[in-house]
Amino acid sequence: SDAVAVTAAAAVAAQRQHMTQADCWPAAWLAKDLPGARILSVEYKAPVTGWEGESLGLPDSGRLLSEKLVRAGVGQRPLVFVAHSMGGLVVKEMLSQSLEEPPNSSKGRVASATKAVAFYSTPHFGSGMAALGWKLRHL
Repeated sequence: SDAVAVTAAAAVAAQRQHMTQADCWPAAWLAKDLPGARILSVEYKAPVTGWEGESLGLPDSGRLLSEKLVRAGVGQRPLVFVAHSMGGLVVKEMLSQSLEEPPNSSKGRVASATKAVAFYSTPHFGSGMAALGWKLRHL
C-alpha cells in the first residue's frame, strides 16, 4: 500500500534545517506501523503572510496534488492519506476531482485506491483564524 502525508511547505521548511531522517515522522513512525508500505510526503504552498507570496486556491492545489501523485505512480495500490490542517482540505478537493475522472484513468484510480484519510487539525468548517489572517495579511 501507499501512505501519503500532506503538509504545508512553510511548516516543513521552518524545521528542515534542524531535522534528520529520524525526525521525519512519516518515515520514522509510519514505516514501523506499515511495513512494506511506500511512504510519500507531499507539500503544498501555504504562505502565512502576503510577504511570502500568494497561495493557490483549493481547486488548483487539488489539481497539483493529483498531478504529483500520478507522476509518482500513486493509485496502483491501496492508498491512505494523512493530512494536516489545510492539507486535509487539499486532499478532499483532490479526491473530489478524482471522482469526476474516468475510474480507469490515472487520476480516477487515485480515488478508487483510497481506503482511508486521517485528518488532523483540518478546518472542515472553516476557521476564524483564517478570516483574521486574511484581514491582517495586508497590513
